[in-house]
Amino acid sequence: MKAGKEQTSREQFFEALLSLTSIEECINFFEDMATEKELEAFMQRYQVAVRLMNGETYEQIEHETNARSSMVSRIKRCLGKEQSGLRMVLVRLGKEDKRKIGC
Repeated sequence: MKAGKEQTSREQFFEALLSLTSIEECINFFEDMATEKELEAFMQRYQVAVRLMNGETYEQIEHETNARSSMVSRIKRCLGKEQSGLRMVLVRLGKEDKRKIGC
């Protein structure tokens, strides 16, 4: 029973995200929902993903983003998944250098 309620809550949350129609709405929503540290963590992960998709080395990424190697490795694994939502978003936004994708 609990799993069903959790799934419903999860779907409702993502439906709420899909209802946002502008960057300003997204900013307002996430500023209400997350702490500054949580937002910084999401932005750092996103930057790590962009850099990985563009073929940068772990060392470059760690140095320039202050990300831990374990986080860079985790993001690399996420980008390598067949159903990677992160990779899909980066491709849609044109954030990857198609010559250098090594994920």
